[in-house]
Amino acid sequence: MDLAIEDRESGAFLGELALSRIDQDNAHGDFRIALVPSATDRGIGSEAIRLLLDHAFDRVGLHRVQLEVFDFNPRARRAYEKCGFEVEGRLREALHWDGEWHDVLVMAALRTRRGTDAG
Repeated sequence: MDLAIEDRESGAFLGELALSRIDQDNAHGDFRIALVPSATDRGIGSEAIRLLLDHAFDRVGLHRVQLEVFDFNPRARRAYEKCGFEVEGRLREALHWDGEWHDVLVMAALRTRRGTDAG
């Protein structure tokens, strides 16, 4: 499922988010989101993430939604944590970006932990 994020008033494209690689047997899937620069710091990403998690848990019936975030993006990590994702692991130097090696953090939100840390 790949969705566009649009401005409620103008209909302008603000980004996209996706729920992919759904494993029905184990009730989990992968998540990603990307916003245009003008859509950051407005709560749009957090709202979209929460809506997608509601859909994944309530409609699709997933138990777990996971994502990967790069260590050089602490703002994204904080946004994910605010929505209930927790860091579960670190893939050391798994990304070569701009001439440097970076860690990739694996994060997940669980249906059973829903609402316990999300604000």
